[in-house]
Amino acid sequence: SITQRLSTMRATYRAIGVVLLLAACDSARGDCLLRRLPADGSWATFHCSEEFDEGTTRNTYITIKSVGKAAVDGADCRWIELKYQSDESRATGNGYVIKFLIPEEHLGPDGDPLQHVIKTWRKNLDEEPGELAMEKLVEQYPRLYLVFSEPIKITKKREEQGVVEWQRGRLECEVLEGTSRRELKVENCDLEYRLSVSEKVPFGVAGVTMRLESSLGYKGTIEYRLVDMGTDAISDLPDSK
Repeated sequence: SITQRLSTMRATYRAIGVVLLLAACDSARGDCLLRRLPADGSWATFHCSEEFDEGTTRNTYITIKSVGKAAVDGADCRWIELKYQSDESRATGNGYVIKFLIPEEHLGPDGDPLQHVIKTWRKNLDEEPGELAMEKLVEQYPRLYLVFSEPIKITKKREEQGVVEWQRGRLECEVLEGTSRRELKVENCDLEYRLSVSEKVPFGVAGVTMRLESSLGYKGTIEYRLVDMGTDAISDLPDSK
């Protein structure tokens, strides 16, 4: 009957729609807090809370800044700076700083920036800045992958909007879910992500909740939430190039 044919056609279209949605989600990727590359001078600060199943907790602040441009072998590159702070060091302006020179083509969705770093500088509190050899970067700082991950496979785009509260108001965000796997020399980590993304945020992400499971046996939840942002970034290591 006509009614049966219409019902069959509607079911077919719904099935096609699901397939197309999954295909679109599979091709969309992100990489944690650095989902897109904004204008130079942009910065964003996040509060980071960590809670592991055995009871360990930690709270820190992470600021991401774009603090300069350079050309290397014809490739446009960007100086990206990370600053880690506790409540105490944030009050004084001190913190642990790592500065990377990375080709722009590897910054943003589908990028794996830590695999394409050209140069790295670091500074710990009152120490003088020092250059860090590329082969030592991930070995000494494996937790950098919790900030700049490998490409995340987006598996779901939620229909409802999410809201991120920050110190100057509320941001309505698109909510994406995804997974990634990081294989290191000493361990493998499987991660599940919930990303709150917005074009109003310099690096494209206003909040992240990730669930981590390590081959070493520990599990935990890490959450980043936007605190503040701006367009007047100043490098903590201006002479380190």
